[in-house]
Amino acid sequence: MARAAVEIELSEEEERRLRAVLRTPSASQQQALRARIVLRAAEGATNTEIAAEAGVSLPTVGLWRRSFSERGLDVPRHEIWKGRNVGLLVKGASDGTSSGFLC
Repeated sequence: MARAAVEIELSEEEERRLRAVLRTPSASQQQALRARIVLRAAEGATNTEIAAEAGVSLPTVGLWRRSFSERGLDVPRHEIWKGRNVGLLVKGASDGTSSGFLC
């Protein structure tokens, strides 16, 4: 059985700030994506609908939905992505392949 998506309810101030991100040319693509996901979730769209519209995976939609419900808009920049540090792809890795990473 699938888990129920976290319900998102926005205050007027939160909605205003999210819509401002979408209008700001200097906003990063990641910021704009998060804003679109949260706004669509607040409108009642399903994770599947949001993922299809935004061109992202279901886990990505769930991640940002949960993150917003737990922490709101003010997430420190260094905590936005806690995945492994992939770094830059470097040709000629130590094992002689071209799939090594420079971290």
